[in-house]
Amino acid sequence: MTASIHTPAPTVQGPPKAVCVFLASAQGYLPGQANEAAAKVATTDSTEAGRDSSAGSVSPYVLLAREAGERLAKNNVDIVYGGSRLGCMGALAGGCLGAGGRVIGVIPKFFESMGVEPAPTNISELHIVTSMHERKQMMTNLSDAFLVLPGGLGTLDELFETITWRALGVHAKPIVILNYEGFYDHILAYVKAASERGMIKVAAWDEGVIVVNTLDEAMDALMSGRGRGTRIVPAAADSIKQ
Repeated sequence: MTASIHTPAPTVQGPPKAVCVFLASAQGYLPGQANEAAAKVATTDSTEAGRDSSAGSVSPYVLLAREAGERLAKNNVDIVYGGSRLGCMGALAGGCLGAGGRVIGVIPKFFESMGVEPAPTNISELHIVTSMHERKQMMTNLSDAFLVLPGGLGTLDELFETITWRALGVHAKPIVILNYEGFYDHILAYVKAASERGMIKVAAWDEGVIVVNTLDEAMDALMSGRGRGTRIVPAAADSIKQ
């Protein structure tokens, strides 16, 4: 039985045993570098994608996801993610599994039946849930920390709900946002602007929400249990009236 999200889970001290990774099931591409191979949403198994890093048609986001999977596996950290074998999700799972790690997928039943995001055949664990909300709830319950890689609307939904739950005391787990190549610059600018206008409380963006620019920094933040990232809302904003 899945625990209620209203029961705060204890914060794990030190390196996490399992990290929930939010990212896209698309491949993505850098601005101005679109090509037919990288621009489309993946429609085939991408768990093998990125093995040959010299392949020019491989999306940099796919390569990043694969490396993240490999790095987490080598640090004996399990991955909890959205359960797809497509795009960046598939690369993440493939990287982890290829390095001998464990991957736990959580996917809504209607996704499987529609063939929207089929799960890898060699996944360590696969949990089938009834709704998107239950998916996020289980992913949170199974993890000790969160890593946010480049993604789309689903990733933003997961990110903001996870931060909101932290602000409400539902969990006290660190959230590391990898702002790869400035991917989240506009989102971070929105957060700063909203906080300066009193729409977002600074307390919601405490030291447990960490923004980094490289995968090395992200791994340092995760493995140290807290990390040395940048607060999303600058300290100067602490004077904002709550």
